[in-house]
Amino acid sequence: MPIPAILSYAVTFTASAKYFIILLATTFGGPPLSLASGFLIHQGIFDPVPIFLTLSLGELTWDACWYVVGYSYADRFIARFGKFFGFTPEMFEEVKEIFARYHGPTLFMNKLLMGLGIGIAVLITGGATKISFLRYMLYNALGEVIIVSVMLSVGYFYAGLYGSVANSLKIVFLCGTVLAVITLMFGVSRYLRSRTLKRILE
Repeated sequence: MPIPAILSYAVTFTASAKYFIILLATTFGGPPLSLASGFLIHQGIFDPVPIFLTLSLGELTWDACWYVVGYSYADRFIARFGKFFGFTPEMFEEVKEIFARYHGPTLFMNKLLMGLGIGIAVLITGGATKISFLRYMLYNALGEVIIVSVMLSVGYFYAGLYGSVANSLKIVFLCGTVLAVITLMFGVSRYLRSRTLKRILE
């Protein structure tokens, strides 16, 4: 049966614009997107260098946006949306004082833990404390290089492991892995929200 023209166009567009699509997906992708991209490198869909640059550029672009939000609108943003990140205005004021002293390590570690529940709040704090934008981006870029490289590598080697599983078990293996990753990220996110920031503020 011939492929419908609209479907053919959609497939062609997706193939030609795949890196642009990934760039847009960094809006909500984070480490899981890098893992999936590593898997697709193994499958021959992406090339390592272009996808690495695409993921890094997308993430760092959003880092810059959150800096602007923190620099210009932090108080209003935290008051209105902070509850969605477990970040109250009172906690925000105290974290700003700590961040001003340890912004380098905080930004670097936050990037390595991005996607586990506290990332955006820390990025906004970076802008709110008005540290140098270049320094802010440098620490984020250093962390980005590491986390994207690690996630792509894990996804790539997982694809090799997936390929060695019997065909009858591939779906079960894939679903089990996804469930395990989601459960782990949810657990770590809750821990970071309930323990890490409270410990800092004590």
